[in-house]
Amino acid sequence: ASMSAGRDLPIDINHSIDLRGPKGEEAPARGWIKELQARADGIWARVEWTREGAALLADRAYRFISPVLGIDARDGKTVR
Repeated sequence: ASMSAGRDLPIDINHSIDLRGPKGEEAPARGWIKELQARADGIWARVEWTREGAALLADRAYRFISPVLGIDARDGKTVR
């Protein structure tokens, strides 16, 4: 469902797309999720990193992803 819109999903820093973007502030993507796979041990993503994103990872400034989840208000289940 997360990829159903037919576009890549952005990866930003500190949820800036959700927090800074609505205020008209800069919220650049540092990578783009091109594909998601549900596997037995979790959800895996194929990511195309920007130069800045790749540099931040190489420098170990960032190491983990903090996803934004879409939750169904009726039953509380994650839907994307």
